[in-house]
Amino acid sequence: MTQTTRPFCQAGHDASCRLTTDELHAHVTRLLAADTKTLDAALQPSLAWAIASTGAQRGYVLVFSEDGQRFSCLLDHCVPGVDSIRTSMQGVPLGSFPWSMGRLKELAVVEVPNEAALPIEATAERTAMQASCIQSFVTLPLPGSGAPLGALGLDWLTSEGTWSRVELAHLSQLAQAMGALLDRERLLAQARQAEERLSSFIAGSADAIGCFEIPGGMPVDLEAEAQTASFSKRALVAKCNAEFVGLMGAATARELEGRTVQDSHSGLLGWLEGVFPLLVERGYRARDLELSLATGPERRPRQLVADLFGVVDRGSLVRLWGIFKDVTQQRQDDRHRQTLENQLRQAQRLESIGLLAGGVAHDFNNMLVAVLNYAELALRTLHTNPTAAAEDLRAIVKAGERAAGLTRQLLAFSRQQPMHKQPINLNDVIRNLMKLLRRVIHESVDLDFVPGHALGTVLGDPGQIEQVMLNLVVNANDAIDDIGRVTIETENVVLNGNYVKTHPWARAGRYVLLSVSDTGSGMSEEVRERAFEPFFTTKGPERGSGLGLSTAYGIIKQHDGMIHVYSEPGMGSRFKIYLPIVERAALSVGGHVERLVRGGNETILVAEDNDMVRQVVCALLERAGYQVIAAKDGGEAVQLFEQRGNEIHLALLDAVMPVMSGRAVFQHLHTLCPTLPVLFASGYTSGVFPEEFLREHQGRLIEKPYDSDTLLRRIREALDPPQGGEAGAAPTA
Repeated sequence: MTQTTRPFCQAGHDASCRLTTDELHAHVTRLLAADTKTLDAALQPSLAWAIASTGAQRGYVLVFSEDGQRFSCLLDHCVPGVDSIRTSMQGVPLGSFPWSMGRLKELAVVEVPNEAALPIEATAERTAMQASCIQSFVTLPLPGSGAPLGALGLDWLTSEGTWSRVELAHLSQLAQAMGALLDRERLLAQARQAEERLSSFIAGSADAIGCFEIPGGMPVDLEAEAQTASFSKRALVAKCNAEFVGLMGAATARELEGRTVQDSHSGLLGWLEGVFPLLVERGYRARDLELSLATGPERRPRQLVADLFGVVDRGSLVRLWGIFKDVTQQRQDDRHRQTLENQLRQAQRLESIGLLAGGVAHDFNNMLVAVLNYAELALRTLHTNPTAAAEDLRAIVKAGERAAGLTRQLLAFSRQQPMHKQPINLNDVIRNLMKLLRRVIHESVDLDFVPGHALGTVLGDPGQIEQVMLNLVVNANDAIDDIGRVTIETENVVLNGNYVKTHPWARAGRYVLLSVSDTGSGMSEEVRERAFEPFFTTKGPERGSGLGLSTAYGIIKQHDGMIHVYSEPGMGSRFKIYLPIVERAALSVGGHVERLVRGGNETILVAEDNDMVRQVVCALLERAGYQVIAAKDGGEAVQLFEQRGNEIHLALLDAVMPVMSGRAVFQHLHTLCPTLPVLFASGYTSGVFPEEFLREHQGRLIEKPYDSDTLLRRIREALDPPQGGEAGAAPTA
């Protein structure tokens, strides 16, 4: 069939052009200004005009689905006697008409003056034309800001339609205006949906959310101080949820919206002013900012963590969102949990000390046997064989030194102190602990230490590491029924990416590996998975609380380390601890030669409530040439100083005494003579004399038990100040 078209006509100048320019402009203008809320009302007049002007019997507007896979008839307009397609053409797959829909997707006009004009591949379109008695049709794409949004279609059913190039151009302009209207409605719908989602999120959030708007915006190129001042004066609360309302102490959102931040909560304003320079520095994005606000009628303090996000438009900050999370209860829970962990660790430490008690009592009994018998031998041979008596006395001194060393270890181990990390060498820590560890294992169990060569330095608390070692060795000992071996090893290792991939618990890096192995009964898979759980034990209540391994796990985690156990039933266990290597030298005490201790002729006030200690200290000082004034308690020491203070060059004060403590005596003496040197003696250092106290008052501390050389050396250090000092000079009366 041959297409018949009207002669090409110039728009607006030829009567044969049925779509006049004036009418077209009127429809385009109306469409561009139409309200998107009434799409049918806006599109219907233009669709009717197109039908009337072209002689078509049916016009329709198709819209594509958001995924671009289906189309539906948004509206149609038919002459009398022609059926509507609006109901039947809903959700039709684009694949149902691949030829025509493919051309529309390419923004091409589909012109079919008759069935014969259809290409061979337009099978679906040919079938539809035959079924619906369509003689001709034209469809024009409705362009959007991205892909086409749909199509404007015209059908001729009673006869073949005709159209000119100019008429197609006019129809394309009309389709563009319709597309602009649909695009605007789509964008507004997306904005409404986004606004609804945002409002739903804000309303449903458990956090306090507030939006502050700055009318007219605030230039971001201003200095941070100027931006802070501008925000404080101009920012208004634009949107907020119920949690934010409660945080500000208001009853409803209406009370806040439209008010300045200062009018909403002066405390929040002060905080925002404080963090605003930081916010500017970070590009108006800041997370995890801490603040404390007094809220509610009772002005209850609340701990908050805030995230701030600014919206910048064309060089100006126009909006600032704030999300405020109430962490008051979390902080309280954290403090409570920390307290419980400290108590748990101390309880486990005391349990470990209980395990040590038997071995310690045995060692002390051995030492007492040596002291008593050597003393008896010395008394018998003192006059008849002085050389033998001297040897016996030296043996007594050696036994006393061993007892003093054991006492110091026990005091250090039982002392409850906060973690104090320092660069350490694990080999040194373990060597110093070996004697203590041997006291907690059976005599039938061998304990070996294999130190690594050139071991790296780790950052750790020596006391806490000792606690871990004791727990692991006790656990290994309990796993051995009869004869066995516990082996402690150290070495430098590097965990690379391949190892980490096959061991999910591991982190790549350089570590010191500390391992404790035993030849005990081993663990099943079920027991191994629960080994580090608090209170989990397979020993029974009479042999342990199940805190040892969980305490070790917690300590290693606090050291940024890793702990893992390898074990099989009947094959023993191996606990492996990885502590990160740091590029620092370990703090250690090397060997050095002490200078010869000398005495003096100064006068020393000795305050000690233990008669035996007081007597032996006075005797040592007098034999060294000092004059001694002795007091049996703190009250007597103060009284003697008030009477004879002009004679006294130094005070040696016991920490714990009746009547007045050593610290109270010092404060009294310091009032009378601020320059008096003081040496404190105590077997309990923790909490008695904080480092700040000693540093502030230039005090010195000597730990009991001490020998004569140590005592005399510390006294000379106190009496012989650095050049320019005044210590050692007796006060004037």
